[in-house]
Amino acid sequence: MKTKKNFMIFTIATLIMLIIIYFPSTPEGLNMDAKAALGILSFAIILWMTEAIPFPVTGLSLIILLPIFDLTSFKNAAYSGFGNSIIVFFIGIMIMSAALTESGFTYRFTLAILNKVGTKTSKLLLVFLSIGAFLSMWVTNMGVAAILLPIGKEILENSNLKPLKSNFGKGLMISIAWGCGIGGMGTPVGNGANVLAIGFFKDMANIDITFIDWMKVGLPSILLLLPLSWIILKKVFPPEIDYLPIKDDYIHNELEKLGTITSRERNTIIIFAIAIFFWLTNPLIKNYFNMSIPIQSVALFAAVTMFLPYIEILNWDKAQKVINWGAIVLIAGGLSLGEVLFDTGAVKWVAKTFLYNIGILALVFRFVAIVAIVQIVKVFFSSNTATGLVVIPIMIALAQELNLNVWLIAGPAALSISLAFLLVPSSPTNVIPYSAGYFSMKDFFISGIWLSLAGIITISLTFLIFGSL
Repeated sequence: MKTKKNFMIFTIATLIMLIIIYFPSTPEGLNMDAKAALGILSFAIILWMTEAIPFPVTGLSLIILLPIFDLTSFKNAAYSGFGNSIIVFFIGIMIMSAALTESGFTYRFTLAILNKVGTKTSKLLLVFLSIGAFLSMWVTNMGVAAILLPIGKEILENSNLKPLKSNFGKGLMISIAWGCGIGGMGTPVGNGANVLAIGFFKDMANIDITFIDWMKVGLPSILLLLPLSWIILKKVFPPEIDYLPIKDDYIHNELEKLGTITSRERNTIIIFAIAIFFWLTNPLIKNYFNMSIPIQSVALFAAVTMFLPYIEILNWDKAQKVINWGAIVLIAGGLSLGEVLFDTGAVKWVAKTFLYNIGILALVFRFVAIVAIVQIVKVFFSSNTATGLVVIPIMIALAQELNLNVWLIAGPAALSISLAFLLVPSSPTNVIPYSAGYFSMKDFFISGIWLSLAGIITISLTFLIFGSL
């Protein structure tokens, strides 16, 4: 039944694409190439929304379809996707993320923080939110959720708190998903969609968004949204107990089992610290030494260093299993389509037709509208990257069409892609804590409505205050 359903969806997506491409009339302001590009985009959107075929396969199909409909050569389609420096950056940060996890450092760091906190339930909610957010600024969101889940589950089971019955259990598990989503906004490496957005800013608007540029709005957004998310969790799921009925030395014993910090952990921390140093100081290096170190080069250097003799934090067999190659393929296909959509004028037509009135709004309401639109779009996609592939080029084109600041239009959209708080399937990161069985989809949705509203307000205020920096 599932195969038949997916075949029907694939067939419908193909027919809709062909109808759009070969329909006799062409809307005013849209040429034939742009119409063909929109047909292919419609095909991709339907498949991304329904997952009738895997996300990466849809990405690969775009590289095939673009030359078939004579929108570009196959060589250009492949090069604009796989040849983009953003692909190198993405591979680098995924290897770095894998090293942080595989070395055991993130697990030790989490336990060490929890060891200082104690057993007060309201404080634990804030700690899980904060740890998830901090780690997700540097480590893949799914990796952070996978680290926090067993710790949280162990705490709940040792406290004899039952799935679906314990308010604290619901809050703690949802805090894992929320913390990871919030933290993804903080840095360019916090979310695959962030990396993609930076690539679109460069390719479509010739704007270089540095690591510091992103953090100027990402970090304040996190600092504003974290306490709000904590308050919402406590109000929606007030803990039924003030303190956990577990021994204070439980986490301390877990830390003792780990022993002293290992050489793998130490090497990982050093390499990662060096990478962060160059990411953060690159503007200063450029100003004072008249040279620039691209963030892609730093990420790749750090990734390669993880495998060197006497360091050997990772081996390749382990690395290739934890790297999400499917996401890389998806980004490559999306970059190819994004370039064609931009070059043909298709995204400008979409932006002008459907979003033109945003330009007449006051600045703060413009931010609110943009973030709200992204949150609505996120309901239909279970991939942050897929959402970015659709939304960011349209927002960049809209800003150019209205002669507005591109960063102040597309930037809020890029940041808000990390916030998938309404539906569990909206992000794989949500599915990980949901799998523990402590909260229902209804629980997630009800609490997520409040956090989504808080996210809209938070990002809007952040860009209003810090965006121009």
